Amino acid sequence: MKLCLLYFHGSCLAIETSYVVESVRNPQVTRVPLTPKSLMGLINLRGNIFPVFSATSLFLKAKSAQKAAIKGERWEELCLVLKVAESFLGVLVDRVDLQTLAETSSEPQKISAESSFIEFGQLFEQRLFEGGRQISIVKIPVLAQYLKKNLASRALREAR
Repeated sequence: MKLCLLYFHGSCLAIETSYVVESVRNPQVTRVPLTPKSLMGLINLRGNIFPVFSATSLFLKAKSAQKAAIKGERWEELCLVLKVAESFLGVLVDRVDLQTLAETSSEPQKISAESSFIEFGQLFEQRLFEGGRQISIVKIPVLAQYLKKNLASRALREAR
């Protein structure tokens, strides 16, 4: 399985490489008022305008994300551009690695309750790979659907 490992504030998640279009270092992000903290803003990449999210704010539980923000260091300078159906979205991370790993189990594993990652719906799938390495894989279509639904409803609430 080909995976793109996303590293952010000491955490690591994976996504399937088939969703990755490219990576952009230090993109110019235009802030949008009255949006959730995880939405950093919009970018225009060769005529495609799409939202960019902070991996830390999006995936980590509030306590872990808050600890990361307190350090005050500059992080998440790399924007990973993803394509889901005909839509683009960006995720800001510290760095990425591409790896091909052999699965030792075809069945998804249950995610540990102690995980620092937020758990909404069926967003993550835990897989077991060679050497006993467990990796949480983000289901990108589920993430895109979640963001679209929740951002729209939140924007409506904020506008009232």
